[in-house]
Amino acid sequence: MSIVNNANPGSQINLICLISKFLYDNPYKYTYQELLEELRPETLLWLDMHKTRFTSNFKFWEKHEPKLWLTDENGKYYLNLSNVEKFELTDISNLVKKKLFCQIDNNFLEPKNKEFAPVYRIISLLNLVDNFSPISGIQLSSSTLDDFLKGIFSPYQLNSSERSYFLEWGHFLGFLEPQAKDNYVVDPYQAVLPLLKSIFQQNNVLSIKQFLKALGDKTPTLGLGYYSQNVLLKVKEHLGEDILVTKIPGPLSQALERLNHNGILKITQLADDKNGMFLTLPNNQRFISAVEFNEGAI
Repeated sequence: MSIVNNANPGSQINLICLISKFLYDNPYKYTYQELLEELRPETLLWLDMHKTRFTSNFKFWEKHEPKLWLTDENGKYYLNLSNVEKFELTDISNLVKKKLFCQIDNNFLEPKNKEFAPVYRIISLLNLVDNFSPISGIQLSSSTLDDFLKGIFSPYQLNSSERSYFLEWGHFLGFLEPQAKDNYVVDPYQAVLPLLKSIFQQNNVLSIKQFLKALGDKTPTLGLGYYSQNVLLKVKEHLGEDILVTKIPGPLSQALERLNHNGILKITQLADDKNGMFLTLPNNQRFISAVEFNEGAI
């Protein structure tokens, strides 16, 4: 059952955030039973499902590595997060992404692969096309997502409930930006931003293809990542031959342009560069050879 299905035990983003914030503020203080009393008091339960939802969500995210929360030798819980000076929602998102992307699922394109694979497949696809990028003028909603998947990705359609949860998950993970109510554009700015320090750890200047490779290694639904490239092969007949060869898709182009505008990345162009690529921007294409990281701007 997919993580974007309401019945999946780990699907509740609100509970992930609640538990994470509480454990960040109160590390090594509470056993599981004590956490139940604090975060899921019996007096607030009026449906049987409320009794099980917290428990199933909590247990889901502490199974497998890396776990979102851990216990000390006394059975007291703490958040599996370090070196955070000021706790933000993005810290929880980054922690979840670390879990989602820690291992590659080689069978993610198998339609019956349901738990995390729908996120890998559809996030990758949306970031390869310009249909719902900020430059398209078309917003992503439950209905427009359904029509889009019917057209070029029909084996991987979602039901109406899953589509709503998928949009929430896409936003939570930093790949979608909210617009009007229940409407989004595909812009992975928030997904890319926290990765930059590690991507540029060895060198603060990378060629554009080095950058896309490093980005894909960290987040395989973007750039030259495993999921991105395999989804591209799956739908190549519907896209241009130049995608991720000489052309960067609109969503990632928009994110890079925003990072450049904010002074976090500097986009450079070299004369006679045969390995450069083009950004897809609102009124033109911009040639890019390399990117330089300005850590002080974050």
